[in-house]
Amino acid sequence: MRLLELELENWGRHSKLKVDLSGGLQISGRNGTGKSSILEAVRFIFSESGSGYKSRIRKGADHARVKLRFQRGADVYSVEKRLFPKKASAANMWINRNPVADNPGSVYRRMQEVLSEDVLDKLMYVPQGTLTDLISRLRLKGGRQELDRLFGLDRLEEVYRGIGEEIRLKEVEGELIGRSLARYPPDAEAVFEKEVSGILSQRKSLEKKLEECGREQKILDSKIEQLERKIEEMRSVKKRKDELLEKQNELRVKSAGIGKEVEGLRESLRLLSEKKAEADVLLAASGGLKKYPAVREFLVELADDESKLAGLGDLAQKKKVYEEVEAELSSRYTLEIEYEAATEKASKLRTDVGVRRQHLLERRGYLRDLASLSGKAKCPRCNQALTSQHVAEEKKAAEEEIHKLEKDIKEMSAELLSFQVKSDSAKKKLDELMKKDAENRQRKLEIERGAKEKEALREDVKKIKEALSEAGYSGESLKQSEDRVKELQEIEARISVFSSEIKKEARYVKEAAAKEELLKELLAEEKSLAAESGKLKYDEAVLEDLRRRREGFISQKTTMLLEARDAKSRISEGEIFEAEVLAKKKELSDLKKKEKDLSSEIGLIREAREIFHTDKGVAKYLREKYVKQLSVLLTQHFRRINQNPRYRDITFDKDYELEIRTAEGGFTVDQLSGGEKVQIAIALRIALLELLSPMRLLMLDEPFGSLDRDHRDVLGEALNRIAGEGQLIIVTHIPVDSLQLPELDLGGY
Repeated sequence: MRLLELELENWGRHSKLKVDLSGGLQISGRNGTGKSSILEAVRFIFSESGSGYKSRIRKGADHARVKLRFQRGADVYSVEKRLFPKKASAANMWINRNPVADNPGSVYRRMQEVLSEDVLDKLMYVPQGTLTDLISRLRLKGGRQELDRLFGLDRLEEVYRGIGEEIRLKEVEGELIGRSLARYPPDAEAVFEKEVSGILSQRKSLEKKLEECGREQKILDSKIEQLERKIEEMRSVKKRKDELLEKQNELRVKSAGIGKEVEGLRESLRLLSEKKAEADVLLAASGGLKKYPAVREFLVELADDESKLAGLGDLAQKKKVYEEVEAELSSRYTLEIEYEAATEKASKLRTDVGVRRQHLLERRGYLRDLASLSGKAKCPRCNQALTSQHVAEEKKAAEEEIHKLEKDIKEMSAELLSFQVKSDSAKKKLDELMKKDAENRQRKLEIERGAKEKEALREDVKKIKEALSEAGYSGESLKQSEDRVKELQEIEARISVFSSEIKKEARYVKEAAAKEELLKELLAEEKSLAAESGKLKYDEAVLEDLRRRREGFISQKTTMLLEARDAKSRISEGEIFEAEVLAKKKELSDLKKKEKDLSSEIGLIREAREIFHTDKGVAKYLREKYVKQLSVLLTQHFRRINQNPRYRDITFDKDYELEIRTAEGGFTVDQLSGGEKVQIAIALRIALLELLSPMRLLMLDEPFGSLDRDHRDVLGEALNRIAGEGQLIIVTHIPVDSLQLPELDLGGY
């Protein structure tokens, strides 16, 4: 795998930046120019979460974008990630320009297949100020654990601990099984067999008794059924006799009612004859009153129209008021001109005052700025250094201009107030005239409408009087006419009632004949029912004896059912007890088997666990192998970087602390100079990459900080060889002449 190109947008201090990484890279520039943020961008591409990188979004931007191109075998990968201040990040991946992932989760899983985020952080990326942290951790107690973490052997230790916990859990489970087995007596299985045998014997006896109860129950059911048939026959006879008696009573009541109805119809026919004579007298009296309904209506209309004429009032007075108001409205045009002129002048003065106030604020600010000028200030017009005389003249000019502006504002504000008063006064008068104008227009409409309505009412009064004459009106008052109408209505109502009743005469005759015929039929049916009832035979004593015998058989059946129910209940209880005994027997058997299986399983797990022991088995073998290989590689790279012939080799002691051997003897890392510590730290990083990393990529942030010029040149040459064998990206603000990498200089940012 090889990194090819990095694109940044709104990332840290970079609005837009494209970086060629294919030949390695040396990133230089002043502090604060965004050198380290380029390495952070590469790390961001391989990270799972973007939440820790949101501070990298350029201030004021709504997003940040990082895109990395790299080659793996014959394939070219492109990965793009986007960060947003207040929403989730986005990500896409292409292989040979074909899309393969379109969200952060799927992109991360793909990247883990290429290069693990954990490997990048442990081996390849060294942030600023952390170069010697690894050798410092190796000097502390627990150096072996640090190496195990780098070699990946800590996973084996986790497996060892996990298996130990599993064994402890299974031992606890075994103790619980033992406690459960202790609850059972030694002869528990024999006891369970005996209890089951007793339950089966009792069940056979109870089932035999149930069969006997069933046979006796069938005999009793047959006897009860025969008695119930006889009882039902007796009940049917009694029911029929009761029904016949009830019908006879109903017929008697109905016959009596129909007889009364016949008498009522005959009385109604007699009264109708009297009402016919009275109706003829009323019809003759109504003829002289027929004209009064029309006369009353005309009199009501006449009174209404005369009342409306009186309500119209004096139209001449309204007309006089209208003309006076119209004369007053003639001055409105002059007032409108006066209002518009005053309003326009006030608006212009308001604008002028605002402009001068703004100018006044600017001059006052300018005067304050003059007072705070330092001795090195320059003139904004000529760009020459300001003298104290020059500043004094500027202050004087500014103060005079401020005084003039304040005077102008005061005078113009007074004039503005005067025109505003005139405008308000004219507006008030115009509003009053507009209100009077609206009222006068309404007054004119009322005058015109009143004149038309008065003429129409006079014409209606004339027509109504003519209609009264034609109707035979003879000077009666409205009250007299209403009395005549009321008298006519009473006569017509009585005639209407009589007419309605007289029409019923034929129906009454027909109904009387029909009811007399029905009465004969009812009397004949009543006689027939009495004959049928006399033929039916019913004895209450016989029915009571049948009931008593049936109750005796039912009592015997109830006793039998209770015995059967008791037998069933005892069988059910036996089945439950049998199930409980069998369940206990099975539980005992299962516990014994589980105890045996668990003991065997714990033995196998104990044997397997030894393989993962941190000081034995696979872990020990791999650790010794890796440490030996790492010592050889570390010695090789340190001697290449340091070039001091006195240093022969570097090994790890029994506590896995670094030991440097010379012809004079060995010593620890603490006895090296600061520059040599940096050199051995870089050599260790390179050795780890060569031993463990899937790719030779190293990203260093400020590795030359504690080295002198000569040691920087030596380290630069060593790093050149690393860059040739793999890929190297370095951030530094210190120039190193021997370092031969393409350079990205951010000094001009």
